[in-house]
Amino acid sequence: MNFGVVQQQGDPRLLYEQPVNEFVRDFVGKTLLFKGTVNASNPSGQMAIALYGAPECVVFRAEL
Repeated sequence: MNFGVVQQQGDPRLLYEQPVNEFVRDFVGKTLLFKGTVNASNPSGQMAIALYGAPECVVFRAEL
């Protein structure tokens, strides 16, 4: 709630992964947001992402 107004309802995973606004995002916990380009992916959902501003840095997203 923000000044008595419900901002979002849902299970914890939804609130963490898909906050409707910055208030919900920050309420759940500070999140680091990075921008990048997907270099590779596969059907199981795994991805390799090159970060903008640091092309030599590649992060990997595993299956959920």
